[in-house]
Amino acid sequence: MLFRYLKKLKSCFYTLLTSIINLSYERLTGSREKTNTKMKKTVFVALIGLFFSVATYAQHSKSATGIKFTEASWKKIVEKAKAEKKLIFMDAYTTWCGPCKMLQARVFPDKNLGEFFNQNFVNAAIDMESDEGVRLSSIYEVQGYPSLFFIDPNNGKVVKMFLGYTEIDQLLDAGKKLVAKRKV
Repeated sequence: MLFRYLKKLKSCFYTLLTSIINLSYERLTGSREKTNTKMKKTVFVALIGLFFSVATYAQHSKSATGIKFTEASWKKIVEKAKAEKKLIFMDAYTTWCGPCKMLQARVFPDKNLGEFFNQNFVNAAIDMESDEGVRLSSIYEVQGYPSLFFIDPNNGKVVKMFLGYTEIDQLLDAGKKLVAKRKV
């Protein structure tokens, strides 16, 4: 999620920077009045884009309740899970996937689900179209989106997997069964 935010921010920054460069060039060449109007429009669009990218990022990653996803490399996530002796819960999503967005909006923000998952799993949301996501999708043989994996960090094997939209109760029950099974 941070990757998407930074990508949008970079795009807005480049638009703004290009406008500033164009303004400087056009001022040197003398066509100032046309540039001011163009510059105002460009800056306005860039600021609107920046606002929406920040709002979208905040909505998906900083909710007060619900599952908190670790924003780190896969290697760091595995290390953290091993150190804490927890399974990894991985949400394999794409930015264009409707059911993925529904999970983010309806399921992951649930307070009870978040409390349980944050306490018992190392949670990771990976965009399968990012560099790391492409690599992980071949390792874990992602068949569709969203794919929800429970992974043992010690051997990298999938312990449980859901394909498609999953209800809160289904996910919570599966998590509780996996935690109970590991304690035996």
